[in-house]
Amino acid sequence: MKKIIYFLSFLLVFVFTTSSFAQTKNPVQYADIVKGIQLPYPGLLPDNPFYFLKMARDRIVGIFISSPLKKIDFDVLQADKRLNAGVFLIARGDKKYQLALTTISKGENYFPDALRNINSAKQQGMVVEGERQKVKESLMNHEQILKEVENILPGSFKKTVVEEEKKIQGYENSVEK
Repeated sequence: MKKIIYFLSFLLVFVFTTSSFAQTKNPVQYADIVKGIQLPYPGLLPDNPFYFLKMARDRIVGIFISSPLKKIDFDVLQADKRLNAGVFLIARGDKKYQLALTTISKGENYFPDALRNINSAKQQGMVVEGERQKVKESLMNHEQILKEVENILPGSFKKTVVEEEKKIQGYENSVEK
């Protein structure tokens, strides 16, 4: 009988102490940032200890792509994945804003490669209008999401976001040419 009483009291204590009635407040939701824009799933996030393996894999894959048209698609995919990883870090709410902005910035660095590959494919006589349109759409999505991120982040990070927006606008002008 004593064992049953101990077991029931342990069970009661365990049930009531593991439940939390406090509300956790996440100030920003992922959907509030992306506003219906479809981005590829980023997989591992930069705060994961195995993230370096993912980056090494992506670099190796990028080296083996020889077609400029496929390389453009790969660069846009990588830029979009990095943007989405940054958005996930911001929306997670654990204040890793600097890491998120660094990740987004590294993603934006794929666009000059894509623009070079557009020019390279054009010089080789390939039709690049489809790829040019993909790059333009991706740049517009990046710009829209960066505007949302700018409204969310605290003041000290807004300067970095504005600089990224300027880079995006420069890339948009290059795509138009």
